[in-house]
Amino acid sequence: GFIEYDETPQEAALRECREETGLEVRLVGLLDVYHYQSDFRGSGIIIVYRAEVVGGELCPGDDASEARFFGPAELPREIAFASNREALRRWQSSSLPPARGKGRGRGADETQEVDQA
Repeated sequence: GFIEYDETPQEAALRECREETGLEVRLVGLLDVYHYQSDFRGSGIIIVYRAEVVGGELCPGDDASEARFFGPAELPREIAFASNREALRRWQSSSLPPARGKGRGRGADETQEVDQA
Protein backbone atom coordinates (compact mmCIF):
# COMPACT_ATOMS: atom_id res chain seq x y z
CA GLY A 1 0.00 0.00 0.00
CA PHE A 2 0.88 3.65 -0.05
CA ILE A 3 1.45 6.24 2.65
CA GLU A 4 -1.32 8.81 3.01
CA TYR A 5 -0.19 12.45 3.06
CA ASP A 6 -0.94 12.85 6.78
CA GLU A 7 0.60 9.66 8.20
CA THR A 8 4.05 8.39 9.11
CA PRO A 9 5.52 5.27 7.47
CA GLN A 10 4.83 3.36 10.69
CA GLU A 11 1.18 4.48 10.78
CA ALA A 12 0.82 3.48 7.12
CA ALA A 13 2.24 0.00 7.84
CA LEU A 14 -0.26 -0.52 10.66
CA ARG A 15 -3.19 0.73 8.55
CA GLU A 16 -2.20 -1.27 5.47
CA CYS A 17 -1.79 -4.45 7.49
CA ARG A 18 -5.28 -3.98 8.99
CA GLU A 19 -6.82 -3.19 5.56
CA GLU A 20 -5.05 -6.00 3.68
CA THR A 21 -5.23 -8.79 6.28
CA GLY A 22 -7.73 -7.85 9.00
CA LEU A 23 -4.93 -8.08 11.58
CA GLU A 24 -3.88 -5.54 14.18
CA VAL A 25 -0.11 -5.61 14.58
CA ARG A 26 2.63 -4.04 16.67
CA LEU A 27 5.80 -3.09 14.78
CA VAL A 28 8.88 -4.68 16.34
CA GLY A 29 11.62 -3.60 13.95
CA LEU A 30 12.70 -2.64 10.48
CA LEU A 31 13.49 -5.48 8.09
CA ASP A 32 14.80 -3.39 5.19
CA VAL A 33 14.20 -0.49 2.78
CA TYR A 34 14.03 -1.09 -0.98
CA HIS A 35 14.13 1.32 -3.91
CA TYR A 36 12.65 0.43 -7.29
CA GLN A 37 12.47 2.22 -10.65
CA SER A 38 10.64 -0.15 -12.98
CA ASP A 39 7.04 0.59 -11.94
CA PHE A 40 4.98 2.27 -14.67
CA ARG A 41 3.96 4.95 -12.13
CA GLY A 42 7.60 5.86 -11.48
CA SER A 43 10.21 5.01 -8.89
CA GLY A 44 9.36 4.30 -5.30
CA ILE A 45 10.51 3.09 -1.93
CA ILE A 46 9.24 0.08 -0.02
CA ILE A 47 9.75 0.01 3.73
CA VAL A 48 9.36 -3.46 5.26
CA TYR A 49 8.81 -3.79 9.01
CA ARG A 50 8.77 -6.80 11.30
CA ALA A 51 5.52 -7.03 13.25
CA GLU A 52 3.68 -9.17 15.79
CA VAL A 53 -0.05 -9.87 15.61
CA VAL A 54 -1.88 -8.34 18.60
CA GLY A 55 -5.50 -8.66 17.44
CA GLY A 56 -7.98 -8.99 14.63
CA GLU A 57 -8.79 -12.01 12.49
CA LEU A 58 -6.94 -13.05 9.35
CA CYS A 59 -9.08 -12.32 6.28
CA PRO A 60 -8.25 -11.08 2.77
CA GLY A 61 -8.64 -7.44 1.85
CA ASP A 62 -10.98 -6.42 -0.95
CA ASP A 63 -8.25 -6.94 -3.56
CA ALA A 64 -7.38 -10.55 -2.64
CA SER A 65 -9.14 -13.90 -2.77
CA GLU A 66 -7.45 -15.33 0.34
CA ALA A 67 -5.01 -14.59 3.15
CA ARG A 68 -2.82 -17.22 4.83
CA PHE A 69 0.22 -17.53 7.09
CA PHE A 70 3.40 -19.14 5.74
CA GLY A 71 6.54 -20.22 7.53
CA PRO A 72 9.96 -19.31 6.10
CA ALA A 73 10.26 -22.66 4.27
CA GLU A 74 6.62 -22.70 3.03
CA LEU A 75 6.41 -19.56 0.87
CA PRO A 76 4.61 -19.79 -2.49
CA ARG A 77 6.86 -19.59 -5.56
CA GLU A 78 4.70 -17.03 -7.39
CA ILE A 79 5.23 -13.60 -5.80
CA ALA A 80 4.21 -10.62 -7.95
CA PHE A 81 6.98 -8.04 -7.53
CA ALA A 82 10.77 -8.35 -7.38
CA SER A 83 10.91 -6.02 -4.38
CA ASN A 84 8.45 -8.26 -2.50
CA ARG A 85 10.41 -11.38 -3.48
CA GLU A 86 13.62 -9.78 -2.20
CA ALA A 87 11.96 -8.71 1.07
CA LEU A 88 10.69 -12.26 1.57
CA ARG A 89 14.16 -13.69 0.85
CA ARG A 90 15.59 -11.30 3.41
CA TRP A 91 12.94 -12.31 5.98
CA GLN A 92 13.53 -15.97 5.17
CA SER A 93 17.28 -15.73 5.69
CA SER A 94 16.87 -13.80 8.95
CA SER A 95 14.26 -16.30 10.20
CA LEU A 96 16.40 -19.35 9.55
CA PRO A 97 19.55 -20.10 11.58
CA PRO A 98 22.65 -18.66 9.84
CA ALA A 99 25.05 -21.11 8.23
CA ARG A 100 28.04 -21.88 10.41
CA GLY A 101 30.63 -19.12 10.15
CA LYS A 102 28.40 -16.82 8.08
CA GLY A 103 26.71 -13.58 9.07
CA ARG A 104 23.16 -12.51 8.29
CA GLY A 105 23.99 -10.18 5.40
CA ARG A 106 23.55 -6.44 5.02
CA GLY A 107 22.54 -4.17 7.85
CA ALA A 108 19.01 -2.75 7.98
CA ASP A 109 20.42 0.75 7.51
CA GLU A 110 21.48 -0.04 3.93
CA THR A 111 19.00 0.58 1.11
CA GLN A 112 18.77 -2.04 -1.61
CA GLU A 113 17.97 -1.39 -5.26
CA VAL A 114 15.66 -3.98 -6.81
CA ASP A 115 13.99 -4.37 -10.18
CA GLN A 116 10.20 -4.28 -9.73
CA ALA A 117 9.47 -6.76 -12.56
